[in-house]
Amino acid sequence: MQRRALFALSPGLGLLPRAQAEPLEVVYPRVDERGEQAYGYRLLDLALRKSGQPYQLHMGEETLGPQGLRRALGSGAVDVMDMGTGPELEDRYEPVFFPIDLGLSGWRCLLVRHDRAAEVAAVRNLAGLRRFRVGQGPGWADQRILEAAGLAVDTAPFKALFRMLQGGRFDVLPLGIEEAQEQLQRHRALAPDCEVLERPLLHYRFARLYFVAPGRLALRDALQRGLESAFEDGSLRRLLAASPGFARWLQRTEPLRAQVLELPNPGLSARFRAMPERYFARL
Repeated sequence: MQRRALFALSPGLGLLPRAQAEPLEVVYPRVDERGEQAYGYRLLDLALRKSGQPYQLHMGEETLGPQGLRRALGSGAVDVMDMGTGPELEDRYEPVFFPIDLGLSGWRCLLVRHDRAAEVAAVRNLAGLRRFRVGQGPGWADQRILEAAGLAVDTAPFKALFRMLQGGRFDVLPLGIEEAQEQLQRHRALAPDCEVLERPLLHYRFARLYFVAPGRLALRDALQRGLESAFEDGSLRRLLAASPGFARWLQRTEPLRAQVLELPNPGLSARFRAMPERYFARL
């Protein structure tokens, strides 16, 4: 894959003194229709601006799926991606150890059929949740977390999960709090008799990280500086709070009153566990 064919000419140039080093050239992949409005791209631009490093940021032109995205990052066709972390990603690429979603991807709403909603909503502990089968996408890091907690997990491609939930192939589909309602509405035709519960919520230590192409250490370090700076001055949280899906959770004025089921995440690396607790939002 040739880089020149991959990205569109939509550069953002950091306005920094000319005496500094050559600008970092950064290509971020296009993964859906949101393009430059995607939170990952907007935060990347913010972090680079806060890093003190000159840069040129481009959005990829070709839309990439999960596997194509990983291949592109490994080959250097793109320079950085954001994904839910896992040991294999941390070993294969250059991780930036900062939770770009403040750990909110570890909070999950449950999608259920209407006829099971009351039964699932009455669950008060992990033992009660184990009575239900869970759906997940293949290769999702969440699958290992759920299985380690003793839950029975069925996997299928993302769209098929909604058909399977509708058809009773499994009982609950956990999705991130920022996306559950949106995804159900988008796939309503596949799951017309389903709804999103906000009680109970699942929670486990998890986060989306930026992963940089192998060998791009200057970019990795610039992003680490920039993210920490954006966190300290509040601009990172403001950006996240203004993003669809996250806004209603971060703009709340009262503590969360929903029942929360805490699940351990035994797959976290020592470097992930070392990230400061204050970087993780509590609902």
